[in-house]
Amino acid sequence: MTGQVTTLPIITCCIGLASGALTGLYAHEAYVGPFLKIAHGREYTDVLASSQSAAYSDAGKILFAATSTVDTARSVGYRNRKTFCAAPVLDSGPSQTRAVSFWAVGYDCCNARGDFECGAAGNSGARGGVRLSASSILDDQYEDFTAAVQQAAAVYDLHVDDDSILIRWVENPMAEQAKTLFSAFGILILGTGLFVLLIFTAAAASALTSE
Repeated sequence: MTGQVTTLPIITCCIGLASGALTGLYAHEAYVGPFLKIAHGREYTDVLASSQSAAYSDAGKILFAATSTVDTARSVGYRNRKTFCAAPVLDSGPSQTRAVSFWAVGYDCCNARGDFECGAAGNSGARGGVRLSASSILDDQYEDFTAAVQQAAAVYDLHVDDDSILIRWVENPMAEQAKTLFSAFGILILGTGLFVLLIFTAAAASALTSE
């Protein structure tokens, strides 16, 4: 019994440390990192999709002009475990050329060709975009989305701007920023709750084995 009582706290500590590290890593990669990318970037409004993307290289939140929207019919789904979707953001004005500076992306929300329904793309009143963060330790999504963009450009005879910006199409960029932060807190609170439960379980088990 003594050996079990002695090793139980050590095992509990190791499990707690491992789960805590994984929870923190997941929260950062899935929510905190994207939040920082959005929050630390500049906010631009009334942006024409036909503009040069280099002028918005530091953007975190973008509100496009009323004439700019996602061309859902010219999207492509690139399959790599998930379906990574990309669709050009185009302007209806005369300045729009084959060169595309902004691409709306998402995963598992389109067909191989067309039917792009990622984020708020189906909402005619949505004009917002939040910057996609670069690939992380847990995921190489940026490279997969880039592959989808290149594929879409080849299929629909478009040109990808050298400094093209990948965004998630949303109704309200500020609300999306807050949602991402709250999601991070939710994961951390859940992880803390599970750790407390683990401690109580270990304490109960230790009390039972010591009787």
